[in-house]
Amino acid sequence: MHFEYVLIMDKRTKIKFLVAMILWVANVSGQQQKLFPKSNSQDELYKEYNEYREKELNKIDTILRSKLPIRYIYSRDPQANKAQSICFKDSFFNLYTFNFDYRTFDRCEITSVHQLNRADLNPELLAKCRMGNCYNVEMFNYNKNITSFAIVDVFSERFLYADHYRHIQPQISDRMKNFAVGLVVQHPEIQSALGFKPDEADVIMASTKTSLARSKCERSRHLCVAPTIVHNGKALWAIVDLTDNDIVGYRWTEVGSTDTITQSSPTEKQLQNDYIYDCYCIKDKTFKNEFWELDYGLTSSDGLKISKVKYKGQSLLESCKLVDWHVSYSPTEQFGYSDAVGCPYYSSAVVVAAQTPQWDTITENGKFAGLRLSQVYSSDLWPMPCNYNYEQKYEFYNDGRIRIAAASIGRGCGTNATYRPLFRIHFAGSEKSFYRWSEQDWTKAEQETYYAQTETDKLSEENYLYKVESDQWSYGIQPSMGQFGDGGKQDLAYTYLSRFHKDVDEGELDLPSLGQCCNNNYEQGPEKFINAVPESLAKSDFIVWYVPQAKNDNTRGAEYCWAETVSVLGVKQYRTYPCFMGPMLIPIHHEK
Repeated sequence: MHFEYVLIMDKRTKIKFLVAMILWVANVSGQQQKLFPKSNSQDELYKEYNEYREKELNKIDTILRSKLPIRYIYSRDPQANKAQSICFKDSFFNLYTFNFDYRTFDRCEITSVHQLNRADLNPELLAKCRMGNCYNVEMFNYNKNITSFAIVDVFSERFLYADHYRHIQPQISDRMKNFAVGLVVQHPEIQSALGFKPDEADVIMASTKTSLARSKCERSRHLCVAPTIVHNGKALWAIVDLTDNDIVGYRWTEVGSTDTITQSSPTEKQLQNDYIYDCYCIKDKTFKNEFWELDYGLTSSDGLKISKVKYKGQSLLESCKLVDWHVSYSPTEQFGYSDAVGCPYYSSAVVVAAQTPQWDTITENGKFAGLRLSQVYSSDLWPMPCNYNYEQKYEFYNDGRIRIAAASIGRGCGTNATYRPLFRIHFAGSEKSFYRWSEQDWTKAEQETYYAQTETDKLSEENYLYKVESDQWSYGIQPSMGQFGDGGKQDLAYTYLSRFHKDVDEGELDLPSLGQCCNNNYEQGPEKFINAVPESLAKSDFIVWYVPQAKNDNTRGAEYCWAETVSVLGVKQYRTYPCFMGPMLIPIHHEK
């Protein structure tokens, strides 16, 4: 695959880089790097672009000088406006809005405010939010890279929960998205690269966060998005730095050669979204048969969540959900997307539920072996390039096994993608132990830590890599190695252990995007919940974070994490090649 990468540079840097490029090109053929001059306020070519930026900078200055130096969202929902007003009066929520070093206010913005869904709440908050009175408010501090969260009861006008997270970035608001699109369509270098001036309708994925190595998006933890334009079989990613209100650069990726088709009409989509939200977002469903009992529902941005999972009356899982999808498009340049999946309305999810959760049967050796609960999330124009489709599933076997899995269904925004879903698994029990198989025996985890699975890791005799034990049960954890019959390959997962605290939320509530999208090491997000001095796990309650990975492939006959259109009886249809990832939890013994 050929990449074309453009950074906007000053003249001195440009000259140095061109000299290096001349020497490099002498040895390497077939590779090019095009450079353009940095945006300049005196350059007539950038007049419209700079005027657009200047208007935004003046707006920011006006807000910071006002009596309320926080950018807020004016909503048609009066309760959402009231929720923000309650937050603005609270000293803890506004703890980081003022910069004492410079005696000025930091640039802060409300990025999301919406009524909370049942699946977003823990049991304690559920008891207080029965009448739709609870709203989530999310604020981002651009200077300190801190996201502040609050859950407020708009009826009683009181706080139920508030906290601050460093280096965890919020979801993108409509204002941010629209501003990023405006930068893209007016930037002369983008127009030159495309060969035409794009319209706003040409730009997709504008609300999806990104990272780009060696730029401020990655080094300085700036909040960045990647509005994308598909043209002539390629995708142009414009890397927009929302902290600096400027375009960092752009990159091309190949999106594949087959054309695509669109799906639902807007009317049908509206009906589906209404039904999904009313039936699965604002309330949980309960399932029960002779083997299993559980609650399930769609969260705002953490996928399909299961909770209170019991097997033959024995509690096994407090909860499990899919926090994020990290999608990297280059192992060296480290750029890509962070995708959240969840409800179609009042949600920070980028790729939303396209249908209701589905139940179907599992058979083994021709016999009924259990039930599968699955959920599909899809971009509006999937399977067109730079649109995404994910499937999440839980499999409940009659013998007590549980499979936790998810897959990219393609097609995505390039042919060199690595997909990493982030699972948060909370086993039941306040006193548990975690073990990893080490060559010939089990090694107990004494403190918070993480493990990196490799291709050479040996499994126990029972084919477990890990196991979790409580005083009531013991479960082996078997990673995917292609043995589950769903097309998946090796997980090669990072597994994290973080101690659970009832008084501090570390992912129990709905999480924003966790971590950078494109790191190739253990820094996938869950490490944020492991203390600098790791806490002891002795007889404790802890969370297991599981982050597998899969690389896509559009090679004919070897498609993986991919989708394409084919002709069937003279009619275009889409064919998918999912890449399911995730572990099987296998009971070692059960005691009532």
